[in-house]
Amino acid sequence: GNIALAAKGVAIKVRPGTPKGRTVVFSAATGDETAGFYRRQQHGMFTYWLLKAMQNNETLSYGSLADYLNREVRRCSFDENNGKTQTPMVMTGTDATDWRTWVLK
Repeated sequence: GNIALAAKGVAIKVRPGTPKGRTVVFSAATGDETAGFYRRQQHGMFTYWLLKAMQNNETLSYGSLADYLNREVRRCSFDENNGKTQTPMVMTGTDATDWRTWVLK
């Protein structure tokens, strides 16, 4: 029901360490935050803005995507959830030093 959707959450303990190689991991929130639901759009907040970015761009750099998700998810979470923060984050592998220039097609 609506209560289950609003309280959608899974607690996952993050393993300490760094991803290996040329790996880039986008996550919906930092370790001490909850990933929220965007009721108006019937999606998780992070998922909604990720899909929106992909829909609006033929090519999109990972760096631009990270900046967009950070800005939009933080703003939307604050507005929709009475000031509650949700901050997407990016973790990169040891060999992914140039990840911001990579392009998602």
